[in-house]
Amino acid sequence: EIKMAEIGVTHGQKNFYVVSIFQGTPEVGKKENNLKKMKSMIKNASVMNSDLIVFPELFLTGYSITREQLTDLAETSAGPSNDEVAKYAKEYKIAIIYGYPEKVEHDGKITYYNSAKLIDKNGESRGDYRKIHPWGNEDKLFCAGDKLAIVDLDGLKVGIIICYDIHFAELFVAMVTKGVNIIICASAIPTGYPATTQLVPGCRALESKVYVVLANQCGIDINGEHFIGESCICKPNGIDLIRAGNEECLLTATIDTEQCHSLGSDPILRDRRPDLYKKLLYDV
Repeated sequence: EIKMAEIGVTHGQKNFYVVSIFQGTPEVGKKENNLKKMKSMIKNASVMNSDLIVFPELFLTGYSITREQLTDLAETSAGPSNDEVAKYAKEYKIAIIYGYPEKVEHDGKITYYNSAKLIDKNGESRGDYRKIHPWGNEDKLFCAGDKLAIVDLDGLKVGIIICYDIHFAELFVAMVTKGVNIIICASAIPTGYPATTQLVPGCRALESKVYVVLANQCGIDINGEHFIGESCICKPNGIDLIRAGNEECLLTATIDTEQCHSLGSDPILRDRRPDLYKKLLYDV
């Protein structure tokens, strides 16, 4: 049985947006089973009037896939799993973000990326984010991305990052200067890194004056990888709106976009000195 938690769910009102996070453990190498789990959670989130549901990093295949599994399971952006998830989005009228291994073929060469896809409530693929900062040994499987992913979604500007990216404040600054209201982080953070789940999301939200949504894996997968859970949504003041423990669960909360601040209205954003930072960093 999946535990569910919700705070202040208010659907269809101006400036309010309902977000769900599924925190769980995908089955490594079992795409069909993971798609079934996704459909079940998407259905549950729709019953809770969610506008968006977020799944963790590499949820489609599991995080600890081998090189052989990656070669077999990776898909192009418009692959069969995209088509399947698009059906769920359209059926349940909910936007979906999920992590998957992306395959890109160009000039006879195949490149793999640790990616996150956003599909809107009409079943349209709105883009893929490719993880910019591979962590640990991920660079043995995946190439690093080099572009931001910012999507206009139901009147919001949504930015997407993956796991280790949350440690790099420059990404948040870049997105906020482009008007982002909410930053989604699909993650597979292991145990042993409690500060990454407990402190960093709130710090990034406070610095950037946006909502930060962390959707993390939990539990132990078949290869013995331990994931910490502790998914959360942090408000622009850095305080938790909702937070999970270490168990599998579905979190749902309403964000109030009026709490997000523009570049000119908040002192932290207004008082930035980017020209000076450039000089200090690069001695130019």
